[in-house]
Amino acid sequence: MNRRKALKGVGIGVSAGLFLPSLLTSCKDDEEPKPAINYDGTVIIIGAGAAGLYTADLLVSQGVDVVILEAGDRIGGRVKSVRSFADFPVELGADVLKSQDSLFLQRIQELNLNTVQVGTDRENIFFFNGQALPAADWQNHADFVAAQNFINNIPAYGGDDKTILQAAREAGLDVSVYGFIEGQAADPLGTDINKAGINGIKNSLNLPANNEAIALANNPLEDIFFSVFNHLIERVHFNTSVTSIDYSGEEVTVETTNGSFLGNKVVVTVPVSILKSGSINFVPALPDSKKAALSRIGMDAAFKVFIKFNKNFWGLNTYKIYGGNVVPVYTSVGPELSVSNRTLMIEVFGQDAEILRVLSDEDLKSTILNDLDNIFDGKASLNNDISELIRMDWTGEENIQGGYSYPLVGGSDEDRTTLAEDIDTKVYFAGEAASVKYGTLDGAFDSGAATVQTIITHIQEEQPQ
Repeated sequence: MNRRKALKGVGIGVSAGLFLPSLLTSCKDDEEPKPAINYDGTVIIIGAGAAGLYTADLLVSQGVDVVILEAGDRIGGRVKSVRSFADFPVELGADVLKSQDSLFLQRIQELNLNTVQVGTDRENIFFFNGQALPAADWQNHADFVAAQNFINNIPAYGGDDKTILQAAREAGLDVSVYGFIEGQAADPLGTDINKAGINGIKNSLNLPANNEAIALANNPLEDIFFSVFNHLIERVHFNTSVTSIDYSGEEVTVETTNGSFLGNKVVVTVPVSILKSGSINFVPALPDSKKAALSRIGMDAAFKVFIKFNKNFWGLNTYKIYGGNVVPVYTSVGPELSVSNRTLMIEVFGQDAEILRVLSDEDLKSTILNDLDNIFDGKASLNNDISELIRMDWTGEENIQGGYSYPLVGGSDEDRTTLAEDIDTKVYFAGEAASVKYGTLDGAFDSGAATVQTIITHIQEEQPQ
């Protein structure tokens, strides 16, 4: 039997053979596909976001029985797309991949879907000293250059751990450039400059040093999720919030708002905000090492807005606009995705998100227009207006409660490794927060693949010799 027919026969969405080759069994042309491992247990997966779905997909491909518990009423988690707003798919949640070796990118390429590098051939605008100019026009300004050097050298930082803001102060940076540091270094990490620990973020894929931003050219991410993971829908129990996980016995008992579920292993893929909230009771309690790791991982308020104007006033070749009083960075969707090129995206976190998320649509429009008028000398409202607006308040989503994870002061990649460690070969953890590629779809998928590898190894070790 050929490989494609075999994969189709076992109902694989994201082909396990791409990422777990050592676990697949071979088959001859005249054979029907068989489960890769002999296992009569059940794995319960908590959460139907990227990590949960990918973990389930790989396990099912290996012949493992899977049950998925999802607190919400849809799959996708922090992936949410809208088609009708503009002439491009609007991604209200995760929107780009940050590395060429992304497992999800490999799947997209196998499906022959078009992708684009976003923003690499466009210029950034910086509003400074009352002028909005490209970076090249600020190279003779010492404070601006000092700020850019500080941001670009974060990966090489070698001092004691402290917040980005404290490090900026100790570097002697002028307060006038703090907004750039907020927009270029803190916002991409999903937080404020007075929270993220500078040592913990040095290897982050979301820093400007990594300029990868790979987007689907024509297809909404959520549509891809529905297509690839459609075969898992029948395994999902929607509107089923987990309240406790008891792993003290032979089996794992998961209590939910819709009754009890028994399994042999459980994979927890909920956002770190939910883990830290205490809404899921673990019996026995989580190990101290895991609690300590969680205490050094943050996740802040997140608010995302797309605003469509009657005309583009910021420049057809502009990518990002830094220096707003209300919004640290505006992102132009741009020609790679939009023919009309008259849509700006706002993604704010922490205090900025808390301020904007409570505004009405009209107050939000007015606030944004005033901010942009200040940057562009009144051009935002001159014979122009916001024709349409769409917003997503991730903080208000009961089962998510924020954006994505980042390291607090004292945090490091070791905390991600600790969070990902299993407990007694019965409780496993996956998700962007359990990956050193935190804050990205790349990390969610990597984490799922690593978790499956561990589970399969444990299952094989548990088999009688």
